[in-house]
Amino acid sequence: FLLPGILGMSLMQLGIFGTAPQLVQLRELQVLRRIGATPLPRSILLGSQVLVRLTTVGIQIFLIILVGVIVYDVSIEGNILHVIGVSLLGALMFIAMGYMISGIANTQESVHGITSFLNFPMLFLSGLFFPVEMLPVWIQPVASVIPLTYLVDALRQIIVGASPQYNLGLDITVLVAWLVGCSLLSIRLFRWE
Repeated sequence: FLLPGILGMSLMQLGIFGTAPQLVQLRELQVLRRIGATPLPRSILLGSQVLVRLTTVGIQIFLIILVGVIVYDVSIEGNILHVIGVSLLGALMFIAMGYMISGIANTQESVHGITSFLNFPMLFLSGLFFPVEMLPVWIQPVASVIPLTYLVDALRQIIVGASPQYNLGLDITVLVAWLVGCSLLSIRLFRWE
């Protein structure tokens, strides 16, 4: 039960805390503005940052699953390619959310407040460490709009064959919708200065 939750939590942390504060810091130090003035296409800069984070995600997936299999004797029920695909989808969605947050935040102080404001409900209401059904009935609708809920549910279904909270197709659809929404907002809100 915990391995998919830990994997989902690490993907969220990397996407939100690994993206937004760094971009705001680069913007505050006017590094983004200076790089924007060079002949380097801006899309190459942003694409390389996403690629670095996805490389880190690949290493995280490998290490977390390796520790789970070797130390805790977890057997992967589903196809490992499905695990990697859902993990990459979740990582891309949280990276897009990090870019969106960096467009909203004006300072490093505000970015930490925004990321913490989003982080805590996701950690405690998405079913990372205990089933969503254990939450009070009045708070369960909040869990149904949190993207991490769907990522962890999909990973649990694929990795350990857990009984689903939602249909796997719905999990993927919600993650794709969050990815598209956060990507569009991040494109709209992104600032070089």
